[in-house]
Amino acid sequence: HKKMNVFSAPQKEQMPPDFLRKILQDHGDMSSKRYQTEKRLYVGALKYVPHALYKLLENIPMPWESYKEVPVLFHVTGAISFVDRVPKVIEPLYVAQWGTA
Repeated sequence: HKKMNVFSAPQKEQMPPDFLRKILQDHGDMSSKRYQTEKRLYVGALKYVPHALYKLLENIPMPWESYKEVPVLFHVTGAISFVDRVPKVIEPLYVAQWGTA
């Protein structure tokens, strides 16, 4: 029988925080002519804002956690960013901590 081809995406390296801060700082004021072509990109990214907020709320630290570091996925233009982690929670543990029944 045939072997199935499995595709795995290459791992991308983390960008340094200074580079990400520069992207966000440069795109603070979009009124100049330089950003006329990117405005359409930013308007298009608005449809993903609810998902980005959901991922952010999903990864907020629990009350018993003092600090939580998560990977963040940034668009190259800085148009939108997503928290790139799916929290793993054991169902009985979640019910024990948050359940009222």
